[in-house]
Amino acid sequence: MTYDDFKPFYERWIGCSSGAFVRKFLFSIFIGAFVLGVHYFGIGSKVFDNFGWILSLILMVASFSLFYATHTFRMLLPRLDTRLSETQQVMFLSDIQKYLNDKNFLMYGVSFGALNSIIGFSFGLPDLYDPELSTIILIFCYFLAGFVCGLALSGIVGVIRCISNIFVNETALLDYTSHDKCGGTQFIGWALLVFSMVTLSVGMLITLYISFTDWNDKTFAVNILYFSWIGLPYIASLIVLVVPALSINKLLTKYKLEQDKKLSDLINQIFHELESNEGTGERKAELYADYEFQTNMRKTLHEMRTWPFSIGTNSAYFISVGASVFSTASSIQSWLDLEGTVFS
Repeated sequence: MTYDDFKPFYERWIGCSSGAFVRKFLFSIFIGAFVLGVHYFGIGSKVFDNFGWILSLILMVASFSLFYATHTFRMLLPRLDTRLSETQQVMFLSDIQKYLNDKNFLMYGVSFGALNSIIGFSFGLPDLYDPELSTIILIFCYFLAGFVCGLALSGIVGVIRCISNIFVNETALLDYTSHDKCGGTQFIGWALLVFSMVTLSVGMLITLYISFTDWNDKTFAVNILYFSWIGLPYIASLIVLVVPALSINKLLTKYKLEQDKKLSDLINQIFHELESNEGTGERKAELYADYEFQTNMRKTLHEMRTWPFSIGTNSAYFISVGASVFSTASSIQSWLDLEGTVFS
């Protein structure tokens, strides 16, 4: 297997040649429009009265987010490859084949689709879905939405494992002189941010749909399901950002301490030789120059961050989190204010 072989089944359906971005974008619009059309066939214009149209938007955003996240991961591969030894390259490819294969994607997709359908049914479908046909159509839409989100969840789990395994104990791929001041890992931080933000965007839409739909069953158990289900995308977005970053942080911290000790020992050695008043003037000039150089290198090392995130990455994440928290809080308030909500 090579990096070029990483083409999940959902991308092979669309194609990865020139113009693939446009095809993926159009496919995402198509799947959203298809679900809206099927939904409209079942209940007519009422689909716009009960926020059913948000379900179509969830499918469209989730589908395109999946394609974009996959593209981001693929772009990450060659940059990582240049920093890995041959042994690490083999191990990394093996992890990709193990955790990001079609079998895992399909397993997560089908399982998550079935679970989404069961939970939707457990909430008590709105009265406008009384006819058997419209109920079947809605459950099918739930399954399709869950299937796409399940593919994304499988990708999150796979990416976490693949990236985390790289940064277990190998510091050779780090460089404290890198201009990103993250030991050369900032590009990984940006990729993790992308994975996190696309997950958050889908989570916001899921929260809106569940919160504003007029469900029939508002028991205590359903409220527990509600908060659990809307919380899952936010937990997933945090995990995909933090878990690999923790592995990188641990390795960067170890690397920084090792390099600091080396530089400290070298600087002390030069300093002691200068204090000894031995050697020629030419030698002392060399020592002074070397001392200044090593001191500057140590300063550069101290400026290196031990997290793969720049100020821009952190700002983008906190802005997206702030927006999602505001949206979620408003949705939860609407859920709690709906007439008939009970907690016992």
